[in-house]
Amino acid sequence: MASVELRRISKTFDHGPPALDNLELAVDDGEFAVMVGPSGCGKSTALRILAGLEQATAGEVLIDGRPVGHLAPQQRNIAMVFQNYALYPHKTIRANMEFPLRMMGLPAAERRARIARTSAMLGLDDLLDRRPRQLSGGQRQRAAMARALVRDPAVSLMDEPLSNLDAKLRVEIRAEIAALQRRTRLTTIYVTHDQVEAMTLGHRVAVLDHGKLQQFAPPQTIYDRPANTFVAGFIGSPPMNLWPTRVRREGNRLSVALGTHWLPVPPDHPAAGAALAAAASRPDGGPVIAGLRPEAFHLTDQAAETPRLPVVVSGRESLGHELIVTVQIQPGHADADAAVSGDHRSGPAGKAFAARLPAGPAPAEGRRMELAVRMKQLHLFNPDGGAL
Repeated sequence: MASVELRRISKTFDHGPPALDNLELAVDDGEFAVMVGPSGCGKSTALRILAGLEQATAGEVLIDGRPVGHLAPQQRNIAMVFQNYALYPHKTIRANMEFPLRMMGLPAAERRARIARTSAMLGLDDLLDRRPRQLSGGQRQRAAMARALVRDPAVSLMDEPLSNLDAKLRVEIRAEIAALQRRTRLTTIYVTHDQVEAMTLGHRVAVLDHGKLQQFAPPQTIYDRPANTFVAGFIGSPPMNLWPTRVRREGNRLSVALGTHWLPVPPDHPAAGAALAAAASRPDGGPVIAGLRPEAFHLTDQAAETPRLPVVVSGRESLGHELIVTVQIQPGHADADAAVSGDHRSGPAGKAFAARLPAGPAPAEGRRMELAVRMKQLHLFNPDGGAL
């Protein structure tokens, strides 16, 4: 096992925009770190640079505090599991597992012992004499993991290893990967575009966008306290609802406009002080971006004292255990409508937003209703996207 550090890693291909831009990432010994982001964000490039399959344009890679940029991939004691399994089709699973051990020059007895130990750990004992084409997708993925782990690597790298599996099998193999990492305490860096995999597997999650690290924190912190609007809008299903809007102060109280309605911000809200300062600097209120996750909305009869928002239903999805209702804000009073003008207006003509409601009969499209808003769950961001 080993710690891993990427120091100021940059990578540019053929004079194009940077695939990675000054990436800083430190993974602890025994940690399961997940890199997540949209396609083209640089996560697989970072993994390949760490493995030695790509050379960084600038920056330094360290394993256990030792620079390894000058070392060939086979000298870094890193195992990599790919999306396409990368098994030799003409070899049995036993021979696939034995091949890297032969390259290491291990004696036959040591090779047999390692294969037996690793195949037992991954449930492959009955499959060792089969070839990859004789296995299911899940079995091939376990075989690919076994070939990587049989080397007793210091670090395990996984590049979207579940992308080729169906939904049910993804859940099963995901659980197996998590259990395996807990048993072995092997330092693991896992790349995915699937936020469910990121949130369920990672001890910490690194969110990337356009080659830049946006946030690196435990999954619950990423969800509860996103560092910026990109993270807020990327993590969560449905994602956080975001509105460019304004805050205003009345004495020491703060209100935020949603559509044409002013809703009070709790005085103990963590961002209240910064938002008050923004509002105090402008007579018409301070520009902010407001964010509320779908679960911050609920039916008014559940909490009559909370602020209410009149909405009209524009869509709904029943998921069995819950309803995802798409709504738009109904207009409010003319004075509020004038206060939230220009680019900062977010009313019925603006985008719809999602509310997560308890399971039950789905409201008809076009129905007008009131939703209560848990304002303690309000997120406030600067106009440039950074969290207040």
